[in-house]
Amino acid sequence: MQLYRKNKVSAVIITYNEAGNLKHTLPQLYWCDEIIIVDSHSTDDTVALCQAYGCKIFYRNFSGYGEQKHFAIGKASNDWVLCIDADEYLTPALIDELQEELTDTGDCRGYLVPMNLVFLGKEFSRGRESHRYFLRLFNKKWCEQGTQKVH
Repeated sequence: MQLYRKNKVSAVIITYNEAGNLKHTLPQLYWCDEIIIVDSHSTDDTVALCQAYGCKIFYRNFSGYGEQKHFAIGKASNDWVLCIDADEYLTPALIDELQEELTDTGDCRGYLVPMNLVFLGKEFSRGRESHRYFLRLFNKKWCEQGTQKVH
């Protein structure tokens, strides 16, 4: 269900040969007002898939996760940015909650999103790799992605 939102959202994703993941991720972003892709010259069907979803695609040699994401956020035309990885999937309940929150954000500057690690098809539901929270939706007027090396 699409709610009226007074806050437009740009989804940003950095990619390199992510067609296998994006076929699951991109359909979940139907509620975003634009999707920004910063691609590091993929050789698979990543770009064609992104074009089919109407994404705005920018090409950039990979310079590290922080720098790539910082660049992608800079290309977003909206203040609210959903910054996710190509292999991160949003649940329908999370999509509904994010849309609801964006109807009136008040003084909020960002939202932490709970995540569990999935490895070899198994979700970690206990331990340090489960129930962690990451800033994924934020107002870029108040938050920014650092350019430091991430991995």
